[in-house]
Amino acid sequence: MNQKSHNNIPSLLTQAVRTILLAGVALQGPTAFAASTDNNKDSNSLAAIISGNGQVLTYTHIADSANGFPEVFVHYLSTGKNTRVSVTPDGKKADGGSNLSSISSNGRYVAFDSQATNLVSGDSNSLTDIFVRDLKTRKTERISIASDGVQANADSSLAAISPDGRYVAFSSTASNLVKNDGNGAAADIFVHDRNSHETTRITSSDGTESDGQDEYPAISEGGRFVAFTSDATNLVPGDTNKMPDIFVHDRETGETTRVSVASDGSEGNAPSLVATLSRDGRYIAFTSMASNLVAGDTNNTWDAFIHDRKTHQTTRISVASDGTEGNADSKLPVIAANGTIVAFVSQADNLVKDDTNGKEDVFIHNLKSHRTTRLTTAFDGTDANGDSNYPSISDNGRFVAIESYASNLIPNDTDDAISDTFVADLKAKP
Repeated sequence: MNQKSHNNIPSLLTQAVRTILLAGVALQGPTAFAASTDNNKDSNSLAAIISGNGQVLTYTHIADSANGFPEVFVHYLSTGKNTRVSVTPDGKKADGGSNLSSISSNGRYVAFDSQATNLVSGDSNSLTDIFVRDLKTRKTERISIASDGVQANADSSLAAISPDGRYVAFSSTASNLVKNDGNGAAADIFVHDRNSHETTRITSSDGTESDGQDEYPAISEGGRFVAFTSDATNLVPGDTNKMPDIFVHDRETGETTRVSVASDGSEGNAPSLVATLSRDGRYIAFTSMASNLVAGDTNNTWDAFIHDRKTHQTTRISVASDGTEGNADSKLPVIAANGTIVAFVSQADNLVKDDTNGKEDVFIHNLKSHRTTRLTTAFDGTDANGDSNYPSISDNGRFVAIESYASNLIPNDTDDAISDTFVADLKAKP
């Protein structure tokens, strides 16, 4: 590693899921193995999500073929085995594209959306639906249905499964999943209980349905708290900014609150997008262009923030260790379930020393020490030579999965034009 840059985490890239190899192979230094779904160099593995226990990855595999559908796979880090998730009851390939997966903490349940009609029996709506695959029993169930089992009359997407695997939140424009859904083609957030088979809709505190588009849900342990993005104006009182905001709905109390606000409760003066939340729902990480959520925000770029629902404090985390704000966009923050660290993407070159690649990198911000470190450096300590994106983090913050076009994160990575998935062990030692 580059010894002159103390801001770079040492010995990072311990495992890689790559699209060019069939089985695990030993790599030099701290790297453990590389694995893939096939030998096709003209294919990508995208948007990997790591399970809370850090043992399983779910990802979308896209083959460069006119007849190839995107498919959802899981990769077992301990064995290097890859298993196709989006399959028919008898294990055959789906007849439509599948992607945007989410995985339970123990790695057993995978939620995803699919246009396929042959994953479960009775799927005749010819729409994108939400499914959950039980990797232990090898059974798939459709989630985007009404409580009585009626299938949706419009598309559903953006599934988020609770850490315990019981609840699945998703966005849908369907009007028949719950009674009295009268907001037309607006996307709503729904939660399906896989035990009781009940489907409910997220609304304002008084039960009023949203007058805007509700998307990108995240859900806490036990399904109590659901965070989501919405441009609705009627979910909370005083919403006058006419911008997408981040909201949290408490399914136990029925209360909906807005969290993309300053510590004094002032609403943001620009859009906020795509939240993730800690396991207990206390901490919410999100991206915002707003300049009034924290004092001294003068960079006029997208930043990453954390909102503490207990103290009502909002903090910007896309900053250098000394608090210097980033000089370019930061996005896609993901928080560890225990609320200790946040991974995010940034093109800023002033968050750590010696960042000269002009690429999007993945950074780690420690919420206790306030230290910001760069995750994506080459195996020899130099800058990554490609963009890195889409971080996902294990419950304890130890393992971080990323997508990267860099070819120098590990030795002997020769597929320069292909996006690979890597896993970093933050506790690895040089």
